[in-house]
Amino acid sequence: MADFLSKEYTLDICLCGSKSDEIYANNIINTLKYPVIDLCGKANFSQLISILQNATCIVSIDTGAIHLAAACNVTCFGIFNGERYGRFAPYPKIMNKNMYSIYPSNVDIQLQNNNSIVSYGSYNEVNSEKVIKVITRHFNAPQ
Repeated sequence: MADFLSKEYTLDICLCGSKSDEIYANNIINTLKYPVIDLCGKANFSQLISILQNATCIVSIDTGAIHLAAACNVTCFGIFNGERYGRFAPYPKIMNKNMYSIYPSNVDIQLQNNNSIVSYGSYNEVNSEKVIKVITRHFNAPQ
């Protein structure tokens, strides 16, 4: 997704997280062939808010950062597992019209069939291609 956002939309990639997320950030950084802003373990809460307020968009699993970004009215591509469907996602459009909730396929099927979740999925069941489709729809939509 970082490659896609960088190449397709010429966005700079900034990785945020706690000190314990550095291992994941390093895995991402090592696969990319261009500079990345790595703020894992380096930004405090108020700095994170400033980063989010100035972001074009955020891609994240269901963490505090995605909800903070939504409160800052940033375009959010949130990866949710469906466990808290209706409580934390999806957002009412009046709150943030650019909050996209992306679920594992088995959750999508349950929502299509009866609008309730009986069994939720896993974050890693949402592949990058599914997220990229949502990102593309957003950025290619008429403004």
